[in-house]
Amino acid sequence: YREKTELMASAFVYYWIPGDNDQSDHPNVFEVQHQGGGAKLRDIRSRFPIPGKYHFRFKMKWETGHVWMDVTNEESVVPTFEDKIFAKVLRMNWQQQQQGERAPAANQNLGAGLSSSVPQAVAQSPAPVSQ
Repeated sequence: YREKTELMASAFVYYWIPGDNDQSDHPNVFEVQHQGGGAKLRDIRSRFPIPGKYHFRFKMKWETGHVWMDVTNEESVVPTFEDKIFAKVLRMNWQQQQQGERAPAANQNLGAGLSSSVPQAVAQSPAPVSQ
């Protein structure tokens, strides 16, 4: 019998929290370890350096520009943009999220401008949000 082992990889997550007056052109950064195939939301959430409940939006290429993809499924591999992980992070609560508690749905007025021109089939979660 052969033991199956998956190689671990690491990635830097560049993020900013608009509610803290962080600027997208000067992001914060932390490193996340993940199994090959890409970082999942649960990997990023477990290593996020600031306590509290957060909603994560990830920058991804769309046609000739980019959009912000709301990812709420903990098992989803998060999108990348130019081989990097960029996250716009929205604080929902200063309290730590309880184990097994679901992330908030993207339709809870977390941002304006839900793009109706982006086909729903492309999204891993709710529709991407334009900047």
